[in-house]
Amino acid sequence: MKIVYSERFLEHSFPYHPESPERLLAIKQFLDKKAEFEYIKPAKLSEKFLLAVHTERLLEELKMRSQTCSGTADNPFAENTFEIAMLSAGAAVQASKHADELAFSLARPPGHHAGRDFFGGFCYLNNGAIAVMHALKKYSRILIVDFDVHLGQGTQDIFSGNDSVFYLSFHQDTGTIYPWHDFPIKDNTTKLVPLQVGTTDGQYLKIFRRVFLQAVKKFEPELIACSAGFDMFHSDRLYVGTALRIERHETFKEIGAIINSVNLPGFAVLEGGYGLETLGLLVSNFLEGWQG
Repeated sequence: MKIVYSERFLEHSFPYHPESPERLLAIKQFLDKKAEFEYIKPAKLSEKFLLAVHTERLLEELKMRSQTCSGTADNPFAENTFEIAMLSAGAAVQASKHADELAFSLARPPGHHAGRDFFGGFCYLNNGAIAVMHALKKYSRILIVDFDVHLGQGTQDIFSGNDSVFYLSFHQDTGTIYPWHDFPIKDNTTKLVPLQVGTTDGQYLKIFRRVFLQAVKKFEPELIACSAGFDMFHSDRLYVGTALRIERHETFKEIGAIINSVNLPGFAVLEGGYGLETLGLLVSNFLEGWQG
């Protein structure tokens, strides 16, 4: 399995922000113990890659905010923010190019809350969506499975009405966590699975297995793209208000194994997950299950 990584991702750093460089260091510390991973560098993207997904207005706003260091509490900006966000998108594109052998984009900032014309929720550009749009040149039908604790409203926004992409999200009920409300479904290729507060490991896996396999059978994708969030683990309640009762590290291994069971090319991008004590172990479990 290929791991796409650059030390430049550590340059996106703001004091006391949960989306920190230490996230990647905690993950890499675990992955470095395993010989089966090969590290490769992100692709370098031009803005035309971004414009396939985002509006020119959004890109100009992101560049302006970077130049002026004008951000928000969730999305702070430094002079290099737009540059590092582009590199994070390039890591996702690079991972998609190695989908036949499975690849994981170990990159930040994350992306699934960034829509066609908006950013938010720690996200600036939608890395996974940019990679999926690029991958559509090779694959005619792509299923995105998003298991971050939050709904990826940005990904939903970008692919709404696109019959070539099925967006499947498993997330905590949006009435109890960011983004705090639902977004209307306008097509037949979006499936949102809100999970109630207190959902346990066993309940989660039962729902995930049933709905994911049904979606694959119905849509018949040629590629699986994973928005891999690890913030549904119970300890992330301290950082983002997680209220699911996911308490077993092995649950992520089983999620990976379920995705692996359909025997399709795939790539994954890192989304959330903020508990530094457990994050490396959770990601390692997912990758172990996913590669089989």
